[in-house]
Amino acid sequence: MIKIIEYNANLKLDKKIKKFITEILFIEFKQPKKFDRPDLQDFSIYKKLNGMFWLLIDENNDVVGTIAIKRDDSNNSFGILKRFYVDKQLRNKGLGSKLFNKVIDFCKINKIDIIKLNNDSIKMSSGNSFYIKKGFKEIIKRKDGYVSMELKIN
Repeated sequence: MIKIIEYNANLKLDKKIKKFITEILFIEFKQPKKFDRPDLQDFSIYKKLNGMFWLLIDENNDVVGTIAIKRDDSNNSFGILKRFYVDKQLRNKGLGSKLFNKVIDFCKINKIDIIKLNNDSIKMSSGNSFYIKKGFKEIIKRKDGYVSMELKIN
C-alpha cells in the first residue's frame, strides 16, 4: 500500500529522498549535477518558507514520489511547485494526481491563488502533459526548452 505523508525530519528518510530525487534528475532526466540544489540538503526548507513537502511512501518505507510547494518570495499569494516526481514504474496510476491534490488543498487553505512552475519541456515532456491536463497555462517558453507555467486556483 502506498501512502502520502508530510515530510518530517524525525522520519529519518532524508537519504532515501535525496537518492530518489537525484536518480530521477541525473539519470532519467540527465540534468547537470553541478546545478545548485540547496533544498536537497534540507527538505524542511519548504515548511520554513511557508510551504510543505509531501512524500509517497511504499510498503517497504521507500520513497516513490515527492511534491513540494513554497510561497513565492515576491508575492505571498503565489506558490512555486517544486520537486514533483513519481517513480517511473508507478506513473499513470493516479498517484501524481493524488500528490498534486495535496498541493491544491494546501493552497486553498493557505490562500495561495496561483501556482507557478518552471520545467524543462524537452526532457520532462510527460510532466508538461500532466500540468496542461490539470489546467496550467504556459506563460513563457525559452529557446532552451524551459517553460514557465501558471495555474489559477479557484
